[in-house]
Amino acid sequence: MASCGSPTGRSPVPCRPSLGSVLLAAAWLRRRQRSRQTLERWAAMGNQVVRVFSRRGEQLADELRTQGFRATLFHGMGRDGPVHMLYVETERRRIPSILNEARRLDPQCFYVVDDVRIASSVDDPPRKRWLPAYNIRQRK
Repeated sequence: MASCGSPTGRSPVPCRPSLGSVLLAAAWLRRRQRSRQTLERWAAMGNQVVRVFSRRGEQLADELRTQGFRATLFHGMGRDGPVHMLYVETERRRIPSILNEARRLDPQCFYVVDDVRIASSVDDPPRKRWLPAYNIRQRK
Protein backbone atom coordinates (compact mmCIF):
# COMPACT_ATOMS: atom_id res chain seq x y z
CA MET A 1 0.00 0.00 0.00
CA ALA A 2 1.13 3.49 -0.72
CA SER A 3 1.72 6.04 1.95
CA CYS A 4 -1.06 8.53 2.54
CA GLY A 5 0.87 10.77 4.85
CA SER A 6 1.29 8.46 7.89
CA PRO A 7 4.66 8.75 9.63
CA THR A 8 5.31 5.00 9.40
CA GLY A 9 4.67 4.90 5.68
CA ARG A 10 1.91 2.33 6.14
CA SER A 11 -1.72 3.27 6.22
CA PRO A 12 -4.62 0.94 7.02
CA VAL A 13 -6.75 2.84 4.50
CA PRO A 14 -5.73 2.68 0.82
CA CYS A 15 -5.01 5.99 -0.84
CA ARG A 16 -7.50 7.44 -3.28
CA PRO A 17 -6.36 9.14 -6.46
CA SER A 18 -6.66 12.89 -6.48
CA LEU A 19 -9.36 14.56 -8.51
CA GLY A 20 -6.70 16.18 -10.67
CA SER A 21 -5.15 12.85 -11.67
CA VAL A 22 -8.57 11.40 -12.49
CA LEU A 23 -9.44 14.39 -14.68
CA LEU A 24 -6.04 14.20 -16.38
CA ALA A 25 -6.53 10.50 -17.16
CA ALA A 26 -10.05 11.16 -18.51
CA ALA A 27 -8.77 13.96 -20.76
CA TRP A 28 -5.96 11.73 -22.08
CA LEU A 29 -8.38 8.89 -22.85
CA ARG A 30 -10.81 11.24 -24.59
CA ARG A 31 -8.05 12.75 -26.73
CA ARG A 32 -6.80 9.29 -27.67
CA GLN A 33 -10.28 8.14 -28.73
CA ARG A 34 -10.71 11.27 -30.85
CA SER A 35 -7.37 10.78 -32.59
CA ARG A 36 -8.17 7.14 -33.39
CA GLN A 37 -11.54 8.10 -34.84
CA THR A 38 -9.96 10.90 -36.87
CA LEU A 39 -7.23 8.56 -38.15
CA GLU A 40 -9.82 6.02 -39.36
CA ARG A 41 -11.76 8.72 -41.15
CA TRP A 42 -8.61 10.22 -42.64
CA ALA A 43 -7.32 6.88 -43.96
CA ALA A 44 -10.77 6.04 -45.42
CA MET A 45 -9.88 2.43 -46.08
CA GLY A 46 -12.37 -0.35 -46.64
CA ASN A 47 -15.95 -0.49 -47.84
CA GLN A 48 -19.18 0.66 -46.29
CA VAL A 49 -22.86 0.22 -47.02
CA VAL A 50 -25.32 3.10 -47.05
CA ARG A 51 -29.03 2.50 -46.71
CA VAL A 52 -31.04 5.60 -47.52
CA PHE A 53 -34.76 5.73 -46.71
CA SER A 54 -36.52 8.36 -48.77
CA ARG A 55 -39.81 9.26 -50.43
CA ARG A 56 -37.84 10.32 -53.53
CA GLY A 57 -35.95 7.05 -53.91
CA GLU A 58 -36.29 6.67 -57.68
CA GLN A 59 -34.94 10.15 -58.35
CA LEU A 60 -32.09 9.61 -55.88
CA ALA A 61 -31.22 6.20 -57.37
CA ASP A 62 -31.06 7.67 -60.89
CA GLU A 63 -28.82 10.51 -59.70
CA LEU A 64 -26.45 8.16 -57.85
CA ARG A 65 -26.26 5.82 -60.85
CA THR A 66 -25.27 8.72 -63.13
CA GLN A 67 -22.42 9.43 -60.67
CA GLY A 68 -21.19 5.84 -61.02
CA PHE A 69 -22.61 4.26 -57.87
CA ARG A 70 -24.36 0.89 -57.98
CA ALA A 71 -27.64 1.50 -56.18
CA THR A 72 -30.38 -1.04 -55.52
CA LEU A 73 -33.87 0.32 -54.93
CA PHE A 74 -36.43 -1.38 -52.68
CA HIS A 75 -40.07 -0.34 -52.33
CA GLY A 76 -41.68 -0.53 -48.91
CA MET A 77 -44.40 0.78 -46.65
CA GLY A 78 -43.45 3.00 -43.75
CA ARG A 79 -45.44 4.46 -40.90
CA ASP A 80 -46.54 7.42 -43.02
CA GLY A 81 -47.01 5.64 -46.35
CA PRO A 82 -44.85 4.38 -49.21
CA VAL A 83 -41.09 4.74 -48.84
CA HIS A 84 -38.04 3.67 -50.85
CA MET A 85 -34.82 2.18 -49.51
CA LEU A 86 -31.62 2.54 -51.49
CA TYR A 87 -28.80 0.12 -50.81
CA VAL A 88 -25.36 1.32 -51.94
CA GLU A 89 -22.02 -0.34 -51.23
CA THR A 90 -18.94 1.74 -51.92
CA GLU A 91 -15.53 2.78 -50.66
CA ARG A 92 -15.49 4.62 -47.36
CA ARG A 93 -14.02 7.76 -48.94
CA ARG A 94 -17.04 8.13 -51.28
CA ILE A 95 -19.67 8.03 -48.50
CA PRO A 96 -19.83 11.83 -47.99
CA SER A 97 -20.79 12.40 -51.64
CA ILE A 98 -23.68 9.92 -51.33
CA LEU A 99 -24.94 11.55 -48.13
CA ASN A 100 -24.65 15.06 -49.59
CA GLU A 101 -26.60 14.03 -52.68
CA ALA A 102 -29.28 12.33 -50.57
CA ARG A 103 -29.71 15.40 -48.37
CA ARG A 104 -29.76 17.69 -51.40
CA LEU A 105 -32.57 15.77 -53.11
CA ASP A 106 -34.53 14.88 -49.96
CA PRO A 107 -33.77 16.86 -46.78
CA GLN A 108 -36.21 14.58 -44.91
CA CYS A 109 -34.35 11.36 -45.76
CA PHE A 110 -32.98 8.95 -43.17
CA TYR A 111 -29.76 7.01 -43.69
CA VAL A 112 -27.70 4.30 -42.00
CA VAL A 113 -24.00 3.67 -42.70
CA ASP A 114 -22.44 0.28 -41.82
CA ASP A 115 -18.98 -1.22 -42.23
CA VAL A 116 -18.57 -4.17 -44.60
CA ARG A 117 -16.44 -7.06 -43.41
CA ILE A 118 -16.87 -9.50 -46.31
CA ALA A 119 -18.86 -9.10 -49.51
CA SER A 120 -19.07 -11.00 -52.76
CA SER A 121 -18.96 -9.22 -56.07
CA VAL A 122 -20.42 -10.05 -59.47
CA ASP A 123 -18.09 -7.81 -61.48
CA ASP A 124 -14.72 -8.18 -59.77
CA PRO A 125 -12.77 -11.42 -59.24
CA PRO A 126 -11.71 -12.13 -55.65
CA ARG A 127 -8.63 -10.18 -54.62
CA LYS A 128 -5.39 -11.99 -53.91
CA ARG A 129 -4.41 -11.86 -50.28
CA TRP A 130 -1.23 -9.98 -49.48
CA LEU A 131 -0.51 -12.55 -46.79
CA PRO A 132 -0.98 -16.10 -48.12
CA ALA A 133 -1.37 -17.60 -44.63
CA TYR A 134 -4.28 -15.28 -43.94
CA ASN A 135 -7.26 -17.04 -45.46
CA ILE A 136 -10.82 -16.57 -44.39
CA ARG A 137 -12.47 -19.87 -43.67
CA GLN A 138 -14.89 -20.79 -46.44
CA ARG A 139 -18.32 -21.84 -45.30
CA LYS A 140 -20.17 -24.61 -47.10
